[in-house]
Amino acid sequence: MKRVLAALLVLIFLLTAGCTSQKREAYYGFFGSESIALVIEGKHLVVISMHASLLEGYAKAKDLKSTEAPADLLGIPAKAYFGTDEASLAEVRSLITTVASESLGIARSEVTGELALAVLQSKAGDLRKTPFVSTLQMLTGLPDGLTLLQKMKTCHTYDVGQFVTIDSDTDWKLLKGYLGQWLDGALLLE
Repeated sequence: MKRVLAALLVLIFLLTAGCTSQKREAYYGFFGSESIALVIEGKHLVVISMHASLLEGYAKAKDLKSTEAPADLLGIPAKAYFGTDEASLAEVRSLITTVASESLGIARSEVTGELALAVLQSKAGDLRKTPFVSTLQMLTGLPDGLTLLQKMKTCHTYDVGQFVTIDSDTDWKLLKGYLGQWLDGALLLE
């Protein structure tokens, strides 16, 4: 009887564990005046660019270290940290823009962050077999970023500076709630 009850409890646990919502994880990168958050839920990736002044203001208001600010602001603990410097981030963007431009047959000026990310995701398997993977790792400090992209079903990129401004009267609690709701919606996009 005890074995049957234990087996039934294990079965119920396995069934309910499969029904729970996907766990979010985040990787936070720091590149001088800009920070990048890679937020993953299931097979959905959201790449978020945040200016350092936003994170510095939040860290100061909440009495946090600047490296703790993105995790607290977005409400997702860091799975890992990465980053190098502003020049390396600019070089990565230039390389990715070139890959997207050549793949799509369009001018570099027409390549948006979203297009570049889509091309990088679609070509991740092929690019992993080239020196590009080590270049990307060296410039970003993110190990195996192409493998991460290859596993995703959808990827989107956003610049928080496009829709959030801060000043001396910023309500940080309200901003944190707003970004949490916004992120919920961003992770639903397909």
